Amino acid sequence: TVGDGRVRLRGNLSQYPWPADQGGQLNVSARISGGSLYYSSGWPRITGISGELAFRGKQLTMTARTASIMGHPLTRVRAHIADLYFNDEILEASGEVEAPTADVLRFIATTPVGPMIDRATDGMQAQGRGRLALRLELPLRHLQDSTVQGSYQFLANRLTVDAQLPPLEQLNGRLEFTESAVRMAGGALVVFGQPATVSLDSQKDGSIRVA
Repeated sequence: TVGDGRVRLRGNLSQYPWPADQGGQLNVSARISGGSLYYSSGWPRITGISGELAFRGKQLTMTARTASIMGHPLTRVRAHIADLYFNDEILEASGEVEAPTADVLRFIATTPVGPMIDRATDGMQAQGRGRLALRLELPLRHLQDSTVQGSYQFLANRLTVDAQLPPLEQLNGRLEFTESAVRMAGGALVVFGQPATVSLDSQKDGSIRVA
C-alpha cells in the first residue's frame, strides 16, 4: 500500500534516460506499508515492509524501517540497483536479523548462501541466539556469480560442530564469511567444563583451520 507518493519530472522525455541527470530529471518516491519483496529465485521473501521505495534517475532504492524474513524481524534493510538501464543489472541487498541460531543455520542451508560458503555449516546444531548481518551482490542475469559478505555474532550459544566432537558451550564470538572464506578470531567458550578460546580461518586448499 502506498501512503504518500511524489513525482518530480523535468526535461524532454524523448531523451530519457538522461546521463547523470544532465538535461533532465525523473524522481519517483513512495512510502509503502505491508510490502513484500521477492528479489530472486531460491531466496525467501522479505515481508511486512514499511519504508520508502524510490526511483531516482536510473537508480532504484528501497529502505525499510520494519520488515521480516522467515518470521523474524529485520533491521537496516536496504535494496539498491544502481543502473536499471544497464544490461547487467546488479541488486545490492543488505540487512540484519536477530534470531535463534538454529533458525539462522536453517536459513543458510535452504538459501543460496549455503553453496556460496561451500556448505560449511551443514551438520551443525545449535541452541541460543545471535545476530546475522548480510550483504548480497546479485547480478540478476547471472545469479551464479552472486557474492555474499556477512557475519554472525554468537550470544552464549551451545554449538555442536560435528557429532564426533564435544559440544561448544557458552560460545561468544563473531563469525565472518564471504562466498569463499570463513573466519573467527578470539571466540570465547567452555569445553569439557573449562574456559577456552577458538579461532578459525579458511585455507588456500579450501579446508578450514581451527585453533
